[in-house]
Parts: sequence; C-alpha cells; structure tokens
Amino acid sequence: MNTYLLLWNPDKWDWNSLNEDSDSCQRRGFFDERWSCGVTKKIVPEDRVFLIKIGRGQTGIMAAGFAKSTFFKDAHFSKPSKTAIYNENRFDVLLPPHKGESLLSGEALPEFTWSPRAGGITIPPKIAGITRGALGKTPCSDRSRAPTDHK
Repeated sequence: MNTYLLLWNPDKWDWNSLNEDSDSCQRRGFFDERWSCGVTKKIVPEDRVFLIKIGRGQTGIMAAGFAKSTFFKDAHFSKPSKTAIYNENRFDVLLPPHKGESLLSGEALPEFTWSPRAGGITIPPKIAGITRGALGKTPCSDRSRAPTDHK
C-alpha cells in the first residue's frame, strides 16, 4: 500500500458542502468523494490518501482515508472544457478548517515538502505512518479502515 497527498486550494475550488460533508463523516464514520489526483495514475484501491488544504487561511492536513478506485478522467473541477484525473476516496477523517478544528501542519513533519504544486505525490512510508498517528485522535478516526467495497 502506498500513500499519496491530495490538495485542496479554496482559491481554485469552493467546497460549498464542507460543513455538511464533515458532519456526515462524523455521523457515518466516513465520507466518500472523488478528488483530483494531479497527474498521477498510480493510485489503486486501498492506497492511503491525505488531503492538505493549501492557499489562503489556515492550512494543513485536513482529511485522511483510502482510495476506492483507480484513476479516471472527467471534466476539470474549475475548467469544465478541460479534463482532469480523479479517483474515488473514502475519507475517515475530515476536519473543516473554519470549524476551529486544528489541522495537522506540515511544520510538525519537516522531513517532507508539504506544499507541492500538484496533488498525487507519494508520501514516504515513515512520514505516512507518523502523519496517520498524529491524526489518530481526530473525528471519525475510531472507524478508520480500508474500504471493502470498491465500486
């Protein structure tokens, strides 16, 4: 199992349902969502994924989970006339930054570059383990497991 870093930049895409999605994660123990994976086509089901918020406001790792699918192409999230590469994910941690939750800052793990220009980069196993451990006491994490249904 490999681990990948996905990006969310509110300057490029406004996540209007973030509060509802976070509430759903806390209620159900997970939240399913497709996400752009940059240019990588290496993500496979059960690979671990982390989602980092970059750009304006509070930044840091705000979600963790597992891939549910391999890559697929669809309309770009902010430029519908173009295509982007996505995969389906099951997030078991989702911390909305505006609800006062403390995001995991990359400063806590200086051995890795936490501000990439594109999503889908590989996180080394040692860093992935430390990162997951730091997120271990966050909402939904008590139900953390790889998804068993890969639709």
